[in-house]
Amino acid sequence: SSAMAAYAPLAQKVFGAVQIARAARLNLFMSLVISRLVYNAHVWSNITKSMYTTLNNMYMRGMRRISGHCRFNAENSMSDHDVRVALGVVSLQCLISQRRLLLLASILRHGPLQLVALLSANGPGGPLPWVKLVISDMQRLQNYHAPKLDELGDPRNTPAAWTSVIVSFPAEWKALVRTMHITS
Repeated sequence: SSAMAAYAPLAQKVFGAVQIARAARLNLFMSLVISRLVYNAHVWSNITKSMYTTLNNMYMRGMRRISGHCRFNAENSMSDHDVRVALGVVSLQCLISQRRLLLLASILRHGPLQLVALLSANGPGGPLPWVKLVISDMQRLQNYHAPKLDELGDPRNTPAAWTSVIVSFPAEWKALVRTMHITS
């Protein structure tokens, strides 16, 4: 509701205005609307498919407005993926995954040792829910950047190798994460 409150007054006059450069409209949308939409979503441990769907509906509403390819226009039948490709933006799931991986890097580099130990602990059902999401994100990152990250092995089996790379090469890790694209 907060994101919609920020989006609605600007939808036609700013995000739909072809007189304003597309890059400027995208930057405004990301800073004014998406920052509210995904505020701390990367720390949620119980994020479900329906939550992603709800968030993605708002995300794609703005992206479609900016691209000029509204969903209910009979002459225009672009998919969400096609709209994102045309705008050069990542999916909402990718955006949240990127933020989660960057948060992991920050925790590993600067976090208290107790928090790092808690994240590496296994409970009766395996790793903590948020850690499971991070591992899944690392697997996606490895699949996306296979030539660069294959030598690290599966993040589930070789967490020390991944931690070493994250801590030792923060700028490179950040660049690698920011170039990841998830199409779903």
